[in-house]
Amino acid sequence: MNDKKEKILFEYLLIHFRFVYYPKQQARLVNWLARQFLPEYQVKQKGFLLTKSTNKKLLIVNSFAPTKTFFGKRNYRINTWLKLPKRMVLIQMIMLLLAIALIFISSYFWFKEWPLLLSMAVILCAVSSLISIGLPQSKCFSHMATLTSAIFIARNSNMDLFFLKGEMSELPKRLIANRYSEIIWLRDIYNGNKLYFYDQKVSSCTEKMFFAGDKTTTNEILINNINRYGNEKVPKKFLLNLEQLENYSKQLSRLSNNRK
Repeated sequence: MNDKKEKILFEYLLIHFRFVYYPKQQARLVNWLARQFLPEYQVKQKGFLLTKSTNKKLLIVNSFAPTKTFFGKRNYRINTWLKLPKRMVLIQMIMLLLAIALIFISSYFWFKEWPLLLSMAVILCAVSSLISIGLPQSKCFSHMATLTSAIFIARNSNMDLFFLKGEMSELPKRLIANRYSEIIWLRDIYNGNKLYFYDQKVSSCTEKMFFAGDKTTTNEILINNINRYGNEKVPKKFLLNLEQLENYSKQLSRLSNNRK
């Protein structure tokens, strides 16, 4: 029964926490994890941090459901992939401003009694609103598997666990007060056939970012676009501690050139 705990947790998360999208859902998830898996940990940072005073390492993972998009390629080079979160925020802001503008335009068309233009404006307003708010990606198995691994890695390797609200565009710098010797950032570690990591030294702390990708015949690493196409592949083996994570991954000397 013990060797199936990770699969049971993975299935439970899929059923009950698949669409964590708002702070209240986030708080419910973290409080449940603290009770069931990390009872000796304290909940801090408004429900985004599970911490224990003796821990000297920090694990970071995104607990919010991936956002569904309706555009973009099937996969990206690393450099493009790293810029996507900033681009998505910019697109959402533009769509929000457009939705607000369309509300006023729709009111004008309503006042002028132009039904055809009014219908078009309402449809465009609805589409813009959906893009600006964001929709959870329903096909998010690799994301949930990554969250499952993060919980076990934190528990088995004595690490604090910080839950991100969505993705960041770069390695976290000074995210938490400088009390950690190492910060491990798990992006999606199952959305590809190979596992890679990149590390850098920031002051006295080593920061490592782990992510999955596929290597092409030209030795180029491509990251699958889970936001548009999703991922429904359940990993055959879950990584359950820091040693396994490092042993199964390949180090990249730099991110600006991924041809190896």
